[in-house]
Amino acid sequence: MVLAHAQSPCDAALRRRPTARRWWCLAVVQSLAAAGCDAEPPPAVAPAEAVDGPGLAVGLAARAGWTTALVHAKLMSTTLLADLVALDPAASPSAIADAVAVHAQKAKASCGGLSVKHVPGTPAVEIALPTSACKVGGHAASGFVDVAVAIQDGVATATVQFGAIKVRGHALAGTLKVAVGSDKVHTTTWTAFKVDGHTWNWSGTAKLDDNGAGATVDGSGTVATADGKTIAVALQGVHRTFAACYANAGKLIETHQVALTQPKAKVGTLVDATVTATVDAETPRDGTVDVTVAAGKIAATTHKDTALPKYGDCPDGTAP
Repeated sequence: MVLAHAQSPCDAALRRRPTARRWWCLAVVQSLAAAGCDAEPPPAVAPAEAVDGPGLAVGLAARAGWTTALVHAKLMSTTLLADLVALDPAASPSAIADAVAVHAQKAKASCGGLSVKHVPGTPAVEIALPTSACKVGGHAASGFVDVAVAIQDGVATATVQFGAIKVRGHALAGTLKVAVGSDKVHTTTWTAFKVDGHTWNWSGTAKLDDNGAGATVDGSGTVATADGKTIAVALQGVHRTFAACYANAGKLIETHQVALTQPKAKVGTLVDATVTATVDAETPRDGTVDVTVAAGKIAATTHKDTALPKYGDCPDGTAP
């Protein structure tokens, strides 16, 4: 018994036409290959570049207390230092310090152990807050505030030293300078100013609300985190009511380099990233912000309702 064997297209063609040219057979085979019979699989597509977006969002949210502490510094200067409204380049340094000392004494109404040291006619004021039973602007506070006033080249400057200040659970320590020129604009510069363990070098403005209940902060600079990383930080229209939980408007923007997590060949490669937390009216109540991450050439992603760190009675939890 003879078994039939499979015939190739070339075998069949040559049997019908013995004189058929081999090129015709090859053309048939090539045609079949082109149709996909012998096609190679397409090469694998390399994974797109990626970063740890959720991790970056959570990291920014964990540092959102920065804005709260900045506003608390404004609370201290408003309540203890009369927001330095007496800072006028047309006045004398001693007259400005006299006015600051008089105003600071008024805080004794809610902080019985408050101490104000000032020699009339001199440009320095020392304020000490007790560690207990002291409220500044309605909030528990403690620590030391020293003020030195100077006027040079038509600009009045108050150098304010915060020592071991605590306001509503946030720790503030370092130097800030408030400068006022002929334009009457108060510009604040923070130098090596520690906020909850992070170090700020920053300049901007903190505008008090008309009703004195809060402030709006704008400015930019850098912050060195507790792990030694330096991050560029900008605040745009960040508003917070002193008595509220967190800010209720504005943006906190960080710019720094982050590592790629994909593709495998590029893992660890650093790219520039901008991480933006957008604050809204619900933030003081539900303790969340929306965070947008844009890194390198990667399309921006938004991480909704990223939780902010809790402290004290915040958030108040009344949001739907």
